Amino acid sequence: MTAAGAIAIAAVLVTFGRTKVVASGANAPKAALATTVATTESTETAEETIVVPVETTLSAEQSQAAEEKKKEDTEKDNIIAGYSNLGIANVDGFVNVRKDAKNDADVIGKLYNGSACNIVETREDGWLHITSGEVDGYVRSEYIRTGDDAKQAAKDLVKKRAQITGDRLNVRSAPSADAESVEVVLQNERYEVLEDDGDWVKIDLGYTSGYINKQYATIAYSLNEAQKLDLKSMILNAYDRLGISDVQNYLNIRETPDDGGKVVGKLPSKAAGNILEESGDWYKIQSGGITGYVKKDYILTGDAANEEALKQAQLVAVVNTDILNVRSAPSTDADIWTQITNAQISCSGTARWMGRD
Repeated sequence: MTAAGAIAIAAVLVTFGRTKVVASGANAPKAALATTVATTESTETAEETIVVPVETTLSAEQSQAAEEKKKEDTEKDNIIAGYSNLGIANVDGFVNVRKDAKNDADVIGKLYNGSACNIVETREDGWLHITSGEVDGYVRSEYIRTGDDAKQAAKDLVKKRAQITGDRLNVRSAPSADAESVEVVLQNERYEVLEDDGDWVKIDLGYTSGYINKQYATIAYSLNEAQKLDLKSMILNAYDRLGISDVQNYLNIRETPDDGGKVVGKLPSKAAGNILEESGDWYKIQSGGITGYVKKDYILTGDAANEEALKQAQLVAVVNTDILNVRSAPSTDADIWTQITNAQISCSGTARWMGRD
């Protein structure tokens, strides 16, 4: 073997009146590995075997490709070795990661098929305590490959991925900031890279694909890991461009972007809306079932909106039927306390039970 590449050795068999090539290596005749003199019983003519080495070298491109493949394989092996007790999800779709080792415990993350985790503890009750990405929780052991089975499966699962570094990032239909947004991805989520297009990479979203700007992601070989499911993720997923009202009482939502525009709704203090567009000193927003214009001076956006939303956010029930009875107990036979209508939200005050009769 030389620095330029692998060398193949052949032997040339020279005989009186004819020449033939004998391959070297494992399939070569032993007589071709040294210079010998042989005679045959059927003739008095002597055959002399002369070994002549013939070198075949790889091209510079082939040598470079071989070195890159070796480097890639080493990098993949190191990634797998980085998990002290590797587990690989083996499910259709995803398995829920729960806060505690109980079937009714809160879901705090999702571990998609083929995603990796570190197994912290194997419990006798059939649960595994795992860590994966930012998620630390419990999954059922029957959905996780372990040991050598996990390591073998991981060899085909280590791929070049984009790990999102911004809070939320638009995935676009083409490698341009002006292209249509087809999806939104969140911080620390990982997506397989399909193509590299200069300042942009095309990523696989599972059900579709799209482009993200490299400036907001780290590109490297990795295994996929769990996606966190928390209040912050829910908030950021709910709004394409979040706006929070920054007033003491309420803010008028107007039909047109001017102070004399008809009032079509009111945005309470610290209420959220989706900013649709800008028009001078006004934002066009959509909040609940109302769309209209509000003054920019009274709306928090960007990081300020995200921070305020996390302070104010609560889990709520949004009514998606025309009229819903709110009852004094979780039963259709219980007394009706009140009724709420489509798109109304209730998140404070005296607790009551809701259920579609």
